[in-house]
Amino acid sequence: MKTKYLAPIVFLIGIYLILSALDNIGIVKISILIINPLYLAISTLIFATAFFSLEKLGVHNKIKQIIARETIKNSVHIVNVEGVEYYFVGFRVIGKETTEEDEEDIDYSAEMQNAINALSKHQSRKVKVAVVTLLDPEPGSAILFFAKKDDVSLSRFYNEALYLKHVIEGMAPHLTLEEVNLKTKPMIPLPQLVGTVVYAGYISQKKFEVVADEQIDVGEFDIELGHIVGTNKSIGIRSSDVFRHIAIFGATGSGKTNTSALLAKKLYEKGFDVVILDWHGEYHNYLPNFNYYGNESLPVLNPLGSKEMRAINVADMIGDVLKLTDPQRFALQKGIEEFLLKDSNADFKDLINLINTPDFAEKYDIQKNVILALVRNLSYLFTGMGEKLISKKGLSYKDLAEKLRGGNVIDLATISDLRLRRLYGMLIVQFILEYFLEFRPKDRKLYLVLEEAQNYLREENIIIERALQEIRKFGVGLCIVTQSPTTIDPEVLKNTNIKIVHSIKSNQDKRVVADSMGLTSAKEKIIDKLDVGEAILVAPNIKKEIIVKIDKVT
Repeated sequence: MKTKYLAPIVFLIGIYLILSALDNIGIVKISILIINPLYLAISTLIFATAFFSLEKLGVHNKIKQIIARETIKNSVHIVNVEGVEYYFVGFRVIGKETTEEDEEDIDYSAEMQNAINALSKHQSRKVKVAVVTLLDPEPGSAILFFAKKDDVSLSRFYNEALYLKHVIEGMAPHLTLEEVNLKTKPMIPLPQLVGTVVYAGYISQKKFEVVADEQIDVGEFDIELGHIVGTNKSIGIRSSDVFRHIAIFGATGSGKTNTSALLAKKLYEKGFDVVILDWHGEYHNYLPNFNYYGNESLPVLNPLGSKEMRAINVADMIGDVLKLTDPQRFALQKGIEEFLLKDSNADFKDLINLINTPDFAEKYDIQKNVILALVRNLSYLFTGMGEKLISKKGLSYKDLAEKLRGGNVIDLATISDLRLRRLYGMLIVQFILEYFLEFRPKDRKLYLVLEEAQNYLREENIIIERALQEIRKFGVGLCIVTQSPTTIDPEVLKNTNIKIVHSIKSNQDKRVVADSMGLTSAKEKIIDKLDVGEAILVAPNIKKEIIVKIDKVT
């Protein structure tokens, strides 16, 4: 429904509220008005006359102009150039796009040229105009309004600047001028003599506009994320849908970590245990009240301390991380199986010694060069910090799962070796998976976050795929957070039912995300134009994708 159709309804409600107020203070009795239709008709006529008079006088537009004038006024700077003072105000030139499917390609340069042509006809203006295009650090254009302080008063300067801004935006309907703080360093020398060719500017930054009267059904939700862009309408997801798993996409600086932390905090407040595998060491700043594990406080793990930890899974994890060949994986798996049968208190150093014996190679008919390569890889990984983190003195999967109650941030960034970091994170996932598959605790809900998930899911990952398919039935929700959707196994993307997409620049990544969400081409085009904190949301409680502004973690 368009806004203008709501005006009469709002008007009548306003009459009722005013009359109620007058009734309360004894000036007018509503009962008299109801009994006497003449009084009611006269009152309605008076209010209607006032309403349409204000509309005729353009009071609404005047209020908007006052607000715009004050905004410009606050952005005006005084710049001293060779002893002469100038009033100065700058605007970024931003392109606008809509989410309409039938929107044709917009020629921003042509619109900019029309605006320049219109300005050039205003020869009597005191305020001068410059269009500046920079290629570094990123391509883009700005419009500058300036005038000598001695030639014009401050009030005339910002009134005329506002007028020129309206001229430009009127002639270029798909461009908007955003006030910016003036930065004069580094200074750029501009020649006094310029060429005869007028360049209209470079529009690299673009924003989208949401159709105002688009009907959106957000359904019921108990985890509020923010509001729908262009409205004040709150939006969120259902905590019960978390078990259908979540994917958060976005380039660096797009706001995806804030979104992930916000979800973690709200789910924790709903009674979930939360475990965040923090690849870059960012979450402790967002969630200072969560239990923090990093450096010396990282939990020590013992994957060989229990027969329930399947030898093939441990061998696969190590094989993926170390990129072992099939013969090496086979040797590792057989070594783990033998060791679990002999000693449940095994250590990787002991395992390496077992594999590196002539009897072992002969028993399984494994070539010597395969054994030597495997031992070399294992020795590299399980010395130094690896020996401290993965040890027979470490926690079993049961002990770790019990330890990680409440909110938990595991700072993987404190593990400098990337291969060990990846293996350690995958072991934690496997430990949690085994715990919930075996014990199936009905009184416990867990939310597991894989930050920079491409480090775990670059190729087919049986453990994660199994987790996505099975643990949802046992109270575990998985969230994958990544800046590179193309590197994620398609099966993983398919098994996430809530998707939150922040700004992504790569065309290939945009295509993968759009396909996984069933986005229209119009929505796909705006993915790289989303502002920081804005995202496209798809969830089971929402009938179609929605562009939202995510709240900041507080």
